[in-house]
Amino acid sequence: MNTVLELIFQTPASGSLDADVVFEGLAPGWVFILSSLVATGVWLSYRFWAPALTPARRWLLIGVRSCFFLILLFLLSRPVIQLATGTPVRGVLAVLVDDSASMGIKDLRTDRLDIERHNLATGKSSAKAEDTLSRTAMLQAFANNKRWPLWSKLHEKCDLEFHVFGAEVRSIGRIDQSLDRDVSKSVFAILSNLKSDSPTTALGDALQATLATTAQLPPVGILLVTDGQSNTGSSPVDAAAVARESGVPIWIYGVGIEAPSDIMVREIRGTRGVFKNEQADFSITVRAPSHDGQTLRLLLREDGKVVGEKDVNIKGKGDNVFKMGYEPNAAGYFRISASISSAPGEVSLENNSASTRLRVLDERVNVLYVEQEPRWEFRYLLAALERDRRLRVHCLLYDGDPVPAAQEGQPFLRAFPVSKAALAGYSVLVIGDVNPSDFGEATMKAIRDWVSHLGGAVIFLAGRANNPLRYAGTPFESMLPVALSSTVDADAWKVRARDPIPLVLTPAGENSPMLRLSIDAEKNRKAWREFPGVHWTAPVAGSRAGAQVLLEDTRNHTADGFRPVVATMPFGQGTVLYFGIDETYRWRSKSGERFYSAIWNQIIQRFALERRMAISDRIQLKSEHDDYTSGDVVRVSGRVFDSEFKPLEKTAIEGSLTIKTAEGVELPTTKTMINAVDGKPGEFAVDLQTSVAGTYSLSTELDPAAIISFEVRNSAMESNDTFLDVDRLSALAEASGGQFLREEDLGKLPDLVGKKTALAPVIRKSEIAKSFYWLAVLIFLLTLEWFCRRLWNLK
Repeated sequence: MNTVLELIFQTPASGSLDADVVFEGLAPGWVFILSSLVATGVWLSYRFWAPALTPARRWLLIGVRSCFFLILLFLLSRPVIQLATGTPVRGVLAVLVDDSASMGIKDLRTDRLDIERHNLATGKSSAKAEDTLSRTAMLQAFANNKRWPLWSKLHEKCDLEFHVFGAEVRSIGRIDQSLDRDVSKSVFAILSNLKSDSPTTALGDALQATLATTAQLPPVGILLVTDGQSNTGSSPVDAAAVARESGVPIWIYGVGIEAPSDIMVREIRGTRGVFKNEQADFSITVRAPSHDGQTLRLLLREDGKVVGEKDVNIKGKGDNVFKMGYEPNAAGYFRISASISSAPGEVSLENNSASTRLRVLDERVNVLYVEQEPRWEFRYLLAALERDRRLRVHCLLYDGDPVPAAQEGQPFLRAFPVSKAALAGYSVLVIGDVNPSDFGEATMKAIRDWVSHLGGAVIFLAGRANNPLRYAGTPFESMLPVALSSTVDADAWKVRARDPIPLVLTPAGENSPMLRLSIDAEKNRKAWREFPGVHWTAPVAGSRAGAQVLLEDTRNHTADGFRPVVATMPFGQGTVLYFGIDETYRWRSKSGERFYSAIWNQIIQRFALERRMAISDRIQLKSEHDDYTSGDVVRVSGRVFDSEFKPLEKTAIEGSLTIKTAEGVELPTTKTMINAVDGKPGEFAVDLQTSVAGTYSLSTELDPAAIISFEVRNSAMESNDTFLDVDRLSALAEASGGQFLREEDLGKLPDLVGKKTALAPVIRKSEIAKSFYWLAVLIFLLTLEWFCRRLWNLK
């Protein structure tokens, strides 16, 4: 029907027409149902109450009456012809100009092509490297360039609407067809207001806002003038997708140079916390596009003191990622920074380093190891754990010899600590090949709640008698990172392989700090290849959704891949690790005690660290990060428990916020309410606004000594990346249906803009039911039926 309507109504020249029929009354579905019922009723009435009629006369009367009711129901549905026409109008080109601090950078243009681009934009015949302007100044000179009337040519095609953006977007002027003076001077006057002072660039937000403000009349396109920085806000790629759907291409004029002399340490990432004398590893990203093949010195510092250094070889294209680490020898909070040697002619020295915050803990970790009997795995593992002076180990043997209650220097317990307070004192629980009947339903539920609610960590160490075979249907099953097989019986579960089974690290396992035996990836793989194989892996059905497999048995398969041997999974607030072998002690045979102890100690320390990062067992509030930028909103959230370790039943708790500025001035303490989260018992959260740089400390009325701490720094985002990101901008332009342009390409922009037609939408509605002809048709049908009935002697 729409196609027929579009043939009937004329489409405006160079415009568009979209014809549609909509129903504003009775739904078409009901019209169909009622029409079917009416037609059936009419047929039955003439079939049984007028049997003397010939078939031809009967079908004529049935048709006439059915048509009458069908038309009546059709009119009750209120059909409306809706015509949406697009009438060609003079278009608008939205010019979106970057006004962030990075646009104030004065590029040192030494490359011949970069100098030619500078001269082309500014109208100079020649320029030396030291004479080049800042990016914003070059734009302003470009607007006043008499040799290149780009803006006048664009104005011939459409109106120009100028916006600037940094952290926010705002309009700064419009040049429409009524302008009767020099367009270039008007553009220069508008661009003279650029200040290049925004501390951040929200490129995605700026594009979204520009599209939203021109929703009533979409522009012919957007001319984005930028150096490609985008360090806050929404994704520019998402905005490009919206622009394509709206038919608005984004043409991008890239300002700057691709390979500045700068050496940029873009970021340093690593663990938020580590135990004293444990390895703290960091990943450092460096970009130096004009230093390809050079060797530079990379330094790692703790609070300004050098703790690591290495020579690194630079690849000019893209990011360079280097690994560095050290062992902190004191507890506390430390500023860890990575810096690289500078080079002559750098645009900015502020981006030669990056930093993060590290918390170092120095406390003994309580570990509880539960076994059924003293099997070989138990003997070697208990000995390895007891030798670690950082661990306080207790163990429980259900089938061992009777022992007195644990005392100083003696690890054995008589019974499992079932109270919440006693269990909360442990950070890690190792469950060996224990029969679930010895635990009991209540104890298993207590362990599950301890992991889920208090952030405990459990290691399931498989065995050929119980773990995890007999855990199906128990509270433990939902905690396991692996799925149990319903087709494997107890006898098949115990079967050992004749030949040793090699175990292989997965990519996740190679990157896991728990299984890392060397910071060098190849040495780590070599160490694992040299471990002796095992003769039994638990025949589970595969890994659960959300689990991360670290080690695999590549000889045996499951429905989703190789058989998982080591897998981990978050469970509520805590973590679970599964070991599907009972022969880790065999790893001692070739590699010695060093690697065996290292693996288990790394696992215990890593799991314990996550829990100890909470400020206390009862108050598990923490910030999402340790470092923020001034102006950020910091969310502090977590679970809070009462003295019996039950979720705290309060609507809010009072907090005290103390700020020590970067200059060392301690500001007056302020009170803030930490509110309960609806629908999550014991969960509390507060959003803190940061206004000054410094160290922020938040405590609660429940425990003033338990302090959440994080740092806020002044933003240096705009000096982090000084290069023109051609790859990002080209992909962004292509995703929107536009093009990426440099100075030598801008001459074709007026023709590109001229190919786009702006259409003003006009919507017209015509109600079909409001026509005199329908009444005439209905009267005709009624008259025809009356005449026929009289003619054929029907009542």
